Amino acid sequence: GKGDQPFGATKDAKGLVRAAVNAQAIPGGRWDNDEATLFVGGLPSDMTNLEMYQVFSAFGPIAPRGATAMLDKETGKCTGIGFINYRTPEAADKAIKQLNNFPFPDGTWLTVKKKGPSKSKGEGKGEADGKGKSKGEGKGEIKGRRESM
Repeated sequence: GKGDQPFGATKDAKGLVRAAVNAQAIPGGRWDNDEATLFVGGLPSDMTNLEMYQVFSAFGPIAPRGATAMLDKETGKCTGIGFINYRTPEAADKAIKQLNNFPFPDGTWLTVKKKGPSKSKGEGKGEADGKGKSKGEGKGEIKGRRESM
């Protein structure tokens, strides 16, 4: 009954997933970011973990909590990037083949690739918007050269 739960404990979906994974009751519940992990860029602002799962699960089994749309803490909207943790590298390869460069009506496209090593904080911010506009900014400017003739 209600009286035998520890103080503050509630029955909710996230708690169920967390507890089942931690108890190793779900096969393959624990995973590492490896060759079966994908980076996804160019996602729409209304993308959620559920839609990430719905799009990417067709290519193969995804680890529990393995479909993630990164959300802005203030707005709650997707930042345009996400990650998929497949159970097999083959599933990851299929998803890349089918969805990388998938076009949107506004002229942008999805970027789907193997997740590389994590960057240190602050590095790479804003470069994965999927619009292909980050390369070449600041051309023609040579930093640090102040020689006078």
